[in-house]
Amino acid sequence: MIPPETNTARTIERWRMIPPGATVAAALSGGPDSTALLHILLLLAPRMEFSVRALSYDHALRPESADDARFVERLCEKMGVPLRMERDPSPPARGVQLAARERRYAFFARALEEGYASLVATGHTLDDSVETSLMWMLRGAGPEAFGGVPPARGAFIRPLIETRKADLITWLAARGIEYRLDPTNVTDKYLRNRIRLHVIPAMEREAPGAVESVWRLSALSRDAAAFIAEEARARLEGVRVPGGVDPARFMAQPAAIRGELLRQMARRAGLDASRLTFERVEALERLAASGRLGSVVELPGGYIARLDHGGLAIQRAIEERAAPVAFACPLDVPFGEGRLRIVPGAHPAGGELINLEAAPAAAALRTRAPGDWLRLPNLKGRKPLKKYLVDRKVPARWRGLMPLLAEGDEILWAPGLFVAERIRARAGTAAVASLSWTAPDWIPNRS
Repeated sequence: MIPPETNTARTIERWRMIPPGATVAAALSGGPDSTALLHILLLLAPRMEFSVRALSYDHALRPESADDARFVERLCEKMGVPLRMERDPSPPARGVQLAARERRYAFFARALEEGYASLVATGHTLDDSVETSLMWMLRGAGPEAFGGVPPARGAFIRPLIETRKADLITWLAARGIEYRLDPTNVTDKYLRNRIRLHVIPAMEREAPGAVESVWRLSALSRDAAAFIAEEARARLEGVRVPGGVDPARFMAQPAAIRGELLRQMARRAGLDASRLTFERVEALERLAASGRLGSVVELPGGYIARLDHGGLAIQRAIEERAAPVAFACPLDVPFGEGRLRIVPGAHPAGGELINLEAAPAAAALRTRAPGDWLRLPNLKGRKPLKKYLVDRKVPARWRGLMPLLAEGDEILWAPGLFVAERIRARAGTAAVASLSWTAPDWIPNRS
């Protein structure tokens, strides 16, 4: 067995985790992994020229948690390590494990922001990474998720990620180092526990060294996923259209690129890309290939994928409509995932020019409503706004988000698309204003 402190030093150097002069806060629960992490960091700190602190978050989910907190305090006092601790006994509103993780990492992030440390080291081991890979594989996630726990992500580092948990237990026992045990880790309540207690032992019985084999495969998968992600980002501009991605150009991409493009679209929309399982990816590809405009595929977390004139898009299923805004000049406010501006005169950034003196006093900026209509030049009568937007092939996503200048049911302005004749600025207009709305991916069809 390679001594864990030697293996950890190699991991730190291989991944360039800790620059000289850094302050590393060990995430300390009192369990064997985090306790070993603290001791090993303290052994390596003088040679590698960094300092060590500790962070501990008490979730107060178990009766023993107060004893664990006291153990952590005594350990840090004995080792001469500064400790910052936080406790939150409030019950989570949803899944216990997910909520606990979010609270814990929010605490770590605050410590980083406040300058308590420059890096946070967690006690994730090689075993933890393999458990994560198997867990996501069983859930049908993509190659990036199968890559397991990354050695580093931003200011969060995992110095033990290439060390076996059993080696740490042996190392602690040989040195007589005490630690705490979490009884919830030996129950079958959670999928991760069932993988740890049943799946991995069965794999090892059938093929000794299976954990290391999965680790190597997951590392290759992580590297491949990173390469595919970079390639997909390079190709994204070539398939994008104002409303999402062009279905034909999207389907012409290799299968691995298509899956990653969908995950990148999900992230842009705010959806956790790990929730796009292989089944969801296949459903979205069938949607893109179907050509059925107006078709929708439901996605987790209140999201949908929609195919319409604007292409294939991922969006929230229920869009929050922006509150109406009274017409005023000047104006600069957020509106519907974008920025709404009214600027006196012709603005260099563009926008439609209107006659300020002709704008009705009761006009308001709002999203569309049933019964909206507009008057087009050289066309008698009214045209329903809905039909106008469909004719202009405005993607469904944007129809409910864009601001409209309206007086009652009459639409006087739609960004990049329409200005009513009665408020349009002309040569010689004395009081001119520029109306514009900018939003990510919003490119109006001006044809």
